[in-house]
Amino acid sequence: LEAAKQMLKELIESDSKNRYGIIGYTTNAIILSPLSSDRELLLHLFDGLNEDLIMTKGTQLMPALKLIRKMSKSKKAIVVLITDGGDELNYNSEAAFARENGLVVNVALLATRNGSTLKDRNGKVIKDEAGHIVVTSRNDAIEVVASASGGRVIESLSSLQSAIASEENED
Repeated sequence: LEAAKQMLKELIESDSKNRYGIIGYTTNAIILSPLSSDRELLLHLFDGLNEDLIMTKGTQLMPALKLIRKMSKSKKAIVVLITDGGDELNYNSEAAFARENGLVVNVALLATRNGSTLKDRNGKVIKDEAGHIVVTSRNDAIEVVASASGGRVIESLSSLQSAIASEENED
């Protein structure tokens, strides 16, 4: 979450012309901020995000994509998805939805291929309900969503900025 917040903060600070809406999702999706060009508001929002607000476990991308489509009236909405790749082995239905609904999904994969443990605010390793240590790792299956929608897989802020600039010029 901290890495995602940092990427969002740097993106917002470097881009003065676009509007951004923020959606949080696990198994459900929720609008954290409607589309806005108010940089101060968005940056304040990021400061207030923390893992204590996450009530459900797991990742389902389709509810987030549907909510994104409702948020924007643009024929071609540029989406930045910051994720570890989620839990699914197959994202073909999400890829088809994005393509059919004019969502250009850029996927910023923040997790490593080898995976790592997660720690809570007190520095303790997070465990699931069964007491097993939670390990997050990169799930490349999500790349099909970027590919099918005309987006890109992103691994740095500069490549994200380039992708957004390129997609703006095409629209």
